[in-house]
Amino acid sequence: MGRLSFHAKAHLLAMYQALQKAATTLAATGKKIVLVRCGWHPNDFIEKAYKNAAAQDCPDLKVITLDGRQASERQTAWAGIDVFCSLSDNIQDTFGIVPIEAVAAGLPVVASDWDSFKDTVRRGVEGFRISTCMAQAGLTTDPALRHAHEVDTYDMYCGHTCSLVSVDIEPTARAFV
Repeated sequence: MGRLSFHAKAHLLAMYQALQKAATTLAATGKKIVLVRCGWHPNDFIEKAYKNAAAQDCPDLKVITLDGRQASERQTAWAGIDVFCSLSDNIQDTFGIVPIEAVAAGLPVVASDWDSFKDTVRRGVEGFRISTCMAQAGLTTDPALRHAHEVDTYDMYCGHTCSLVSVDIEPTARAFV
C-alpha cells in the first residue's frame, strides 16, 4: 500500500521468499496464497523488476497488482486481503502509517522489527514482528560519507544502506502460515 520501490521503501525479496515457503507448506492442505500488491512504481524499470522478481522468487503464487493511487483500488485491497505485510528495511521509512491503517482495518500485520514498527506492531497483539538486522557499526560509514560529500544522492544513499539490512525469512514464512 503505497510506493513500490526496492530501494526507497522495502526490498521484496524476503517477502517473496517467505511467501513461497508458506505456499509450499500450505500446498498439502489445498490452500493457496494470493499476493496483492497495492501501490505504484516510480518508473517502468522498477515495475518490470517487481513482476520478474515475483515470477522467479514466488512462482507458486498468483500475484495481483492494484493501483494504490486509486481510492477504489485501495478499498478493494483492504476489503480483499486476510493479512497485511510490510517488511520495511529502509532508513527513511521512520514511521510507517500503513501498518496502523491495516490494524484499523482489522487485519493482522506481518511487519519487520524496524524503526517505528517496533512501537506500532506488538508481537501477538496486532500481529507478527519479524526480526531484522543491519550490518555492524562502521560498515555504513562509506555510504554516509558519500552522501555527505554529495557523491551520491539521498535516494542512492537509501538504496545502499537498505542493502545492508536483512529480514529473517523463516519466521516470516511461519507468520504467513
